[in-house]
Amino acid sequence: MQYAEIDSYEMGGQNWTDDFDQIFDRKMGYDIKDFFPLITGRFVESPEVSESVLGDFRKLISDLMTKNYFEYFTELCHEDGIKSYIEPYGFGPLNDLDVGGVTDIPMGEFWMNRPITQTQSAISSAHIYGKPVISAESFTSGPAINWKGNPAMAKTSGDLAWTYGINEFMFHRFAHQANIHAEPGMTMNRWGFHMDRTQTWWDNAGKAWFDYVARGSYLLRQGVNVADLLIYVGEAAPNSAYERKDFDPEIPKSINFDNVNTDVLLNRIKINDGRMDLPEGSTYRALILKNVEKISLKTLIRLKELSDAGIPLYGDQPKKLSGYQSSVENSEKFIEILKDLESKILPIESWGVLMESISLNYDLIPQDQEPIDYIHRKTANDDIYFFYNADTTNIKTFDLDFRIKNKIPELWNPMNGKIVKHGVFTSDSNLTNAKIRLQPQESVFVVFREKTSNSKSVVIPVEDADFFLSNTNDVEAKFYKNGDYIISFDNGNTANIEIDDIPQTKGISGPWTVDFNEKSGYGGQETFTDLIDWSRHSKDSINYYSGTATYSTEFYLNSDHVKEGMNAMLDLGQVFIVAEVEVNGERAGISWIAPYKLDITSHIKAGKNIVKIHLTNQWSNRLIGDERYPANDGNYELGPHRATDLTMPEWYIKNEPRPNGKRTTFTTAPFYKKDDPLMPSGLIGPVQIKFSKTLKLE
Repeated sequence: MQYAEIDSYEMGGQNWTDDFDQIFDRKMGYDIKDFFPLITGRFVESPEVSESVLGDFRKLISDLMTKNYFEYFTELCHEDGIKSYIEPYGFGPLNDLDVGGVTDIPMGEFWMNRPITQTQSAISSAHIYGKPVISAESFTSGPAINWKGNPAMAKTSGDLAWTYGINEFMFHRFAHQANIHAEPGMTMNRWGFHMDRTQTWWDNAGKAWFDYVARGSYLLRQGVNVADLLIYVGEAAPNSAYERKDFDPEIPKSINFDNVNTDVLLNRIKINDGRMDLPEGSTYRALILKNVEKISLKTLIRLKELSDAGIPLYGDQPKKLSGYQSSVENSEKFIEILKDLESKILPIESWGVLMESISLNYDLIPQDQEPIDYIHRKTANDDIYFFYNADTTNIKTFDLDFRIKNKIPELWNPMNGKIVKHGVFTSDSNLTNAKIRLQPQESVFVVFREKTSNSKSVVIPVEDADFFLSNTNDVEAKFYKNGDYIISFDNGNTANIEIDDIPQTKGISGPWTVDFNEKSGYGGQETFTDLIDWSRHSKDSINYYSGTATYSTEFYLNSDHVKEGMNAMLDLGQVFIVAEVEVNGERAGISWIAPYKLDITSHIKAGKNIVKIHLTNQWSNRLIGDERYPANDGNYELGPHRATDLTMPEWYIKNEPRPNGKRTTFTTAPFYKKDDPLMPSGLIGPVQIKFSKTLKLE
């Protein structure tokens, strides 16, 4: 499949097109030329008349933008077998949700490590029009990121975007690297998080991160979004989607919502037993009104239908019939319905009171903790929640009430695809409480599939232990320290467990043989008696090194370390920035974000073991190092001695290696100077093996 995209609309206001006066006359029933002074900022007749005509004027322009620009773009794409992407927002005459409805794949955008602000229109339009893929121009960055960017730096922003509803990342940006001999290569000048095959971490952290993104994106496309409230964005044009902060009081994170436009409110919403249902399965329990001071008669009639069917209405009160020309009959009908609705549209005094009034618990409630960002998807039989630990330094135990009845919470780990049944929970006919411990920046999908019948669980978490259920729903525990443990079960029973055979932590101190790739002009083989930061090494060939170096050493274990039920976790300590580990010739995994730990239980043995750690840093240090030398990438018109966005050196165009010289890198956006501080690099450690013990609890 091929795709074409319209980026965010950054063209400003538009107020005329060919035959616009005739189109206006046909659509609105009067001659816009009689009101031309309005377009220059002057009143005509009265403020009331002026506002009514301008309302018609703005509405028609926004409707034409949707129909003749965005929808026609999608039609042209389809004629050639192409699907359309559209970012349905911008500073122009747009009704965002309408625009999102006429594209195949709505697309938002977010910047790396900034608040997310430009996704709501794409997300809501996808939800209300039943579009399963919600894309985003992702990880957009400025020059401060440059070649320092890496997956660990991006993960938290990506996780937050997932909780908002994004389920496809369109990376900003991936430049075509036309010359296969030049690294790091082309950039979009100073803009973008450089997602390129020439990145030092592309084949290790890049691959692992892409697997992570693929797993999460797949799960977030299952079923439909779960949201309790619909926010009606009104008819006054142009209009956009509302966010939590647009309300007073602000909508709490424990309530999820979608925005809805007039088209969907009138044509796609079905009333069903006091709910508003969409054809794909999404359902909403209350309608919140915004931007409704002036609305059409047909919309007011629809609001009355909803209210009469038991749908609670909250928010702003409609006041006037929209449009310049309204018949006396329509005006009288409007006033009649308006009087009937006045007492039925309630103010939002408290979101808690609102939820109580519709007899609905919050979907996800942290106990004695701050609300968290999360998303909830629902299939025919299963519920899928996603959230993450936004703390970059501290382990957190999340004590959460899920609006799920009598089901076992499963923890699906997007980092490695592992699925376990969580063991610390209680569940009844109203809620499921689960206590879930996450490492700094760790994320998890909590999936509810299986009924709790014949299952057991632990009700109180225990420090230094984790609890899971086996395939037969027996409780299993992983203990991290020796000691006496008292375990409380959901049936009121307790178990006293004594653990005394977990081995002490074993340090791996080296010496380390470290092989740096000499093909770059830097590097060589070194022996490290102590683990040190490359940037502080006495040799320029190491402190200016960028790429992958391999650390090798050996360690010895005895039979107690490898006996049945014992687990071994390799803790690498401090890493800059990616480590790929081999133990005894077997690949143990890639660790690309702190804490840098890998399970090596299945790879170790009693006696001698050999470990290799392939350690990768960023481009920054070599780019800084190369700045010490004269430029040798060619003389060309707009240099001097640098490629620009207007010219490239002849050797690059011919796909040849760069000219000989001490410089080894080539990039079209030189971010660094020779005196810039070097980036910390390498394996700092300490490197340790930490042991734990797994037991089945009777």
